[in-house]
Amino acid sequence: MTRDIIIIIIIIIIIIIIIIIIIEAAEMRSLRSVKGYTKLDKTRREVKRKELEISGIQDVRSKHKQNWINHLERMDNTRLPKHALNYKLRGRRDRGRPWKRWQRVDVGQST
Repeated sequence: MTRDIIIIIIIIIIIIIIIIIIIEAAEMRSLRSVKGYTKLDKTRREVKRKELEISGIQDVRSKHKQNWINHLERMDNTRLPKHALNYKLRGRRDRGRPWKRWQRVDVGQST
């Protein structure tokens, strides 16, 4: 029963990450239109954000992720979200590059 719930939580996290990627693309499209850039200008998103004096979604996301990790560290070891964070799958893994795990991804790094 708990393994099913953990898998559901992992699926929800993956869906959230996909939604964030879509939002970042929409953000860049709007920043280009506000500043008057086109894709052919080849300007970095950091330059656009600095000129408009705004912080990016990645900064906000990393701040929320760090807050969530701090929240998990304060939880009891009996709580399900803490188990989901530390869950290790058993058995053989698929061929190819290993997946990025939640614990291995740096908070300041894009996932």
